[in-house]
Amino acid sequence: MKIDKDFDKVLESHYGDKPYWNDFCDSYKKWHERIFNKNKQRKSEFAFIICENNDQYFDECVYYINRLNVPEGYDIDVISIKEADSMCSAYNAAMNSSNARYKIYLHQDVFIRNQNFLYDILAVFQSDPQIGIIGMVGGKNMSILTDWHFGLLDVREPGISFYLVHRESNKKNVEVDAVDGLLIATQYDIPWREDLFTHFDMYDISQSFEMRRAGYKVVVPAQKEPWVIHNSGYAKYKYYAAEREKCINEYPEFFASDKGWFEKYDEEQNNLNNILHDQAKLSFTLRQWDKVRDIIRSC
Repeated sequence: MKIDKDFDKVLESHYGDKPYWNDFCDSYKKWHERIFNKNKQRKSEFAFIICENNDQYFDECVYYINRLNVPEGYDIDVISIKEADSMCSAYNAAMNSSNARYKIYLHQDVFIRNQNFLYDILAVFQSDPQIGIIGMVGGKNMSILTDWHFGLLDVREPGISFYLVHRESNKKNVEVDAVDGLLIATQYDIPWREDLFTHFDMYDISQSFEMRRAGYKVVVPAQKEPWVIHNSGYAKYKYYAAEREKCINEYPEFFASDKGWFEKYDEEQNNLNNILHDQAKLSFTLRQWDKVRDIIRSC
C-alpha cells in the first residue's frame, strides 16, 4: 500500500498540541507499520475472491479458474464468501484473510476464457508499479450518469448475447477513472469502504477512487479478444440510488460535470423489476421454461 511517509509529521506539526490528534498520529503510525509489513511479506500467489449464492454459477466460475495457465513460481487460491451482508464487508474479510500478492475479485457469473489471463495481468502490473487495479471495462471523465467507455467484454444476458467493445480496447492499456466490479484485480490492499457502502452497489467505483486517492492508477488492459464472459442475469437496483448518492457525496473530486442531466429513481418500476426477477429465478429453478420465456418477453 502506498503511504506518505511524512504524513504523520504533517499531522503532528498541525495538531500535535491536541490530544485527539496525538492519538490519531499514534494510530496512523501503527497502521502504517502493519500494512508495510504485510505487503513486504506477501506471497507469490493469485487469490480469487468470489461472493457466491448459487452453486451452479460458482462451480462453473471455478472450472474456468482451474483451466488457467499459472506462471512458474506462483500458486492460486479460491476464497468464497457466502451469505455476505455487503460486497465491501465480504471483500474486506477475504482480503484480510489472504496474504496473496495479487487478488482477483470477481462475480460468480464471470468466467475467465483467456487461459493466459494470469500471465497477462502479471505483465500489466509489472509494467508499472503504480498500477493498483485492473478491470475488464471502465470509464473516463465520469459523471453521475455512470457509463463504461473502454474495454472488451463477452456479455450473455437473458435473450441476447453480445460483445461490449471500444475501438481502442485491443491496442493499448488505458488508464481510466473507475472499472466495473464484474472483475477487479489488485496488487495492493486498500480497505473496501464497508463503513459507507452497505449493499452491493457502487463498491467498484468506490474502490477505484480509493485506489486513486492512495496515488495508484486504475487500468483497463488491451484485449484482442474478450478475456472474460459475463453471464449476467437480471440486476436488482433496490439500493442503487441511495448508494450512488453516497458515492457522489464522498468522492466529488472524481466526478465530471453532469451537464444538467440527472437520474430520477423510479421506486415503482424498480419494485416491479424486483418482482419479475424473483419470479424468473423461481421459474428457472423449477424448470418452468414457458414462464421464464413469458417473463423475459414482458421486460
